[in-house]
Amino acid sequence: MRRTNIAALILLLTLASCASAPQSPGAAFATEILDTLYLGTGRPAPQPPVSDSEWRAFLAEVVTAHFPDGLTAWNAYGQWRQSGRAEIVSEDSHVLQLIHEDSPLADMAIDEIIAAYKSRFAQQSVLRVRTVVRVTWK
Repeated sequence: MRRTNIAALILLLTLASCASAPQSPGAAFATEILDTLYLGTGRPAPQPPVSDSEWRAFLAEVVTAHFPDGLTAWNAYGQWRQSGRAEIVSEDSHVLQLIHEDSPLADMAIDEIIAAYKSRFAQQSVLRVRTVVRVTWK
């Protein structure tokens, strides 16, 4: 019985040391939030879609004002169906990724970006996907 307890203790200590070991030598990971926003470019007729220059101005004036440390954005194509309708809507879109600390201030900044995009470009909604991530700078 005593050998079983000692073996179990050794196993637990081994597992605990593996769980706390860094992924690679010298790497220090921080837990952050990755928010990904999917922003459509179609507007109600007769307005044209959001142009590249309008998108760049929005990034500079609104997004960068809230997150000056950096962002990643790319052009995409998406489709969706409104609830209760058979028609599928497709449009060019932008994907915006922001990595930030988990704080009420950052969360409020994301909400302000979404509200500004919807208002400026006559959008019904913006899809937001939030993920907890571990990051390191090398």
